[in-house]
Amino acid sequence: MAQISRRPFLTCLGIVSLVLGSLLSVVSLSVALAATPSDSRAIAISLRELPRDANTPEARRLFGATILRGFSVFTDAEGPNVVLLAVRAPDSPPLQLDDFLVAWLNVSTERQWPGCSIDPRPETIRRLNEIERWWAIEERPDRVDALMRQWAEVARAPQRVVIFGVSRDTHFAQVMVEADYHLKDLVHGRVKLPGMRSLFEIRWQESLARLRDPSAPPESRGSISRFWFNAGQPRIYRDENTVILDECPVVLKTEEEAAFPDGTTRGLGRPEPRAQDFAEEFTRSFEKIAEKQPIYRELQGLYRMVAIAHALYQQEEPPNLQEMIDNLVRAAPIRRVQVPSTLPGKVRTEKAEIEEEVPGGILRACTWVLACGGVTVNPRVTPECEIRTSNPRMRAISELSFRLQPNPRSVWWDVGPSSVLYLGRSD
Repeated sequence: MAQISRRPFLTCLGIVSLVLGSLLSVVSLSVALAATPSDSRAIAISLRELPRDANTPEARRLFGATILRGFSVFTDAEGPNVVLLAVRAPDSPPLQLDDFLVAWLNVSTERQWPGCSIDPRPETIRRLNEIERWWAIEERPDRVDALMRQWAEVARAPQRVVIFGVSRDTHFAQVMVEADYHLKDLVHGRVKLPGMRSLFEIRWQESLARLRDPSAPPESRGSISRFWFNAGQPRIYRDENTVILDECPVVLKTEEEAAFPDGTTRGLGRPEPRAQDFAEEFTRSFEKIAEKQPIYRELQGLYRMVAIAHALYQQEEPPNLQEMIDNLVRAAPIRRVQVPSTLPGKVRTEKAEIEEEVPGGILRACTWVLACGGVTVNPRVTPECEIRTSNPRMRAISELSFRLQPNPRSVWWDVGPSSVLYLGRSD
C-alpha cells in the first residue's frame, strides 16, 4: 500500500488568561440549600463585641463561618449593634476575619476593585510566536521536536504577579493568586474532575479527528483566550434592619485574543469555539469543582465578602457602624502573608502519532497539543440590584438574631438551622 504522509500540525492553547467577573446572582431556595449540608447552622457575629476577642484563633476564623449571608441591625441593652449573619457548614473552609477587613478597607476607601493578574511578559509571547512561525515551515521531524521542547522551555518563563485594589501581602490576595494559578491546571487537564473535560482534552480530541480526516487541511494556529467569572446580576434583599445576599452561582466566560509581534494582545470580541465549550463545561461543573478544590470555595467567599462589605458601607444606621469596624481593624491588625512576585508559566505538551489504514494507503501523522498561560482576576462585586421588602421572613431573621442573643456582650451565637437565612425566588 502507498504511504500517505500528512504534514503534522500544531494545536496550541496559547496564553490562557482569566478575568474573574463582577456580579452575584440569585438562585432558588432549593438550589441554595443543595450546597449546604443539612447539619449546617446559622450563626450571628457581633461587630460591636468582636474587637474584644478579635485575636483569638476562633475569631480569626469567624467562629467557623463558611458562607457569609448578610447582616442585621438592632439595639440591645448595650446600644446599637450590627451582627454578621453566616452559615457554618461542616467540611468547608472557614472564612477569614482578615478577608472581611480587607474587603471593608477596599470598599470604604473606594479603591480599585480587588484583583490580580499573572501575566507572561511581552517578550515571552513574542518568542513563542517566533517559534510557532519556525515550526510552521519546518519539515525535519527531529527539528520539529526540538522546536517543541524550546517552546515549552520559553513558556515556563516567570510571569509577573500583580495585585491591585488590596495589599499584596494579605490572605485575600493569596487566595486570588492561588485560585487563578490553579485554574490553568484545570485548563490543561493536569487536575482531572469527573464529568468535565479540560480545554486541553477538547483540543486534543479535535486534533486527532483532524489527523484521521484525509480532507482536513493541516493547521498551525495558536488560540489565545482569556476567561472571566461572571455570576450575573446580584440579588440583595433589604428591609429596615436586615440585608440578605442570595447565593451566587459562578459563570465562566471567555474571549479570544490576538497576539501582535511586539508581544501585546488584544481582545477580538468573540469566543474561540473550543474555549467556549470549556467555559460552559466549567460553569456546569463549578459546584462539583469547588467541592473537590476548596480554593474555589474560598474565592467564592471573597465575592460575598466584598458584596456585603459594600452593602454595609451603604448602610445608614446605626451611625456608629464606622466606629465599630474601625475598632475591629485596630484590635485585629491584618496579618501579613507572602505572595510571590513571579510564578513560572504552566506548560503541558503532548505528541500524538497515529498509523492506520485509510482509503488509498497507510496514514502516518502526528500532532502536538500545547498549553501555557497567564491569568488575570478582577472580582468586581457590586451590589447593583436591591429588593426592598417587608417580607415577614426578613423581619423574622432580625428578631431571631436578637432573641437568641445570650446576652448583650456575646461575641457570637447560634440562631438555628442554616435554612433560616435562605429566602429564594418566591420572596
